[in-house]
Amino acid sequence: MEEKLIYDIEICAVIFGADKSLLNLDIGNGFEFRKMSMNPNIDKLDKIFETDAMGLRREYEAAKIDDNLDLICIYKSYSNEFVKKEVSDEFEKIANNTLRYLDDKIRGIRLLIE
Repeated sequence: MEEKLIYDIEICAVIFGADKSLLNLDIGNGFEFRKMSMNPNIDKLDKIFETDAMGLRREYEAAKIDDNLDLICIYKSYSNEFVKKEVSDEFEKIANNTLRYLDDKIRGIRLLIE
């Protein structure tokens, strides 16, 4: 039997052009809209995006929703068990399926809100 390991998976994407009304929206599949801070000491976005405070500001300044450096993000965190030698392929599948799912949901939101 092949060795299986449990992996923690964290998905986070910054939404540009968003406002706090998205926080009340349920998009399913375990995803939620969250208000998160660019301040590294609060929500640890610097760790999630593997950058520093200046990198967060440089990349996401245009997405902030207030003067407190808050952003709206889509977020999901969970654990899953994979066969060790298949992890790379499994993560690629998860990434592709996640991007497709979120793209469809965001397009639907934009269609209905605009």
